Amino acid sequence: MDTEGHELAIKKSKAVGEPPLMYGIGAYFAIRDAVKAFNPNVEFAVNAPYTPEKVLMDLYKKS
Repeated sequence: MDTEGHELAIKKSKAVGEPPLMYGIGAYFAIRDAVKAFNPNVEFAVNAPYTPEKVLMDLYKKS
């Protein structure tokens, strides 16, 4: 099957593989929002991956 698209793209694809790789970001920020709702005084440090242990520590972290 011949498709239209840029000659240098893989099989003349019109999209890239970024969306599936970026879906996890929504879950990360949803968890952070939930932690912030439980503990409004928490200050986050960017420390990925956000493991269950880190979530628990942030839930009860004192500022």
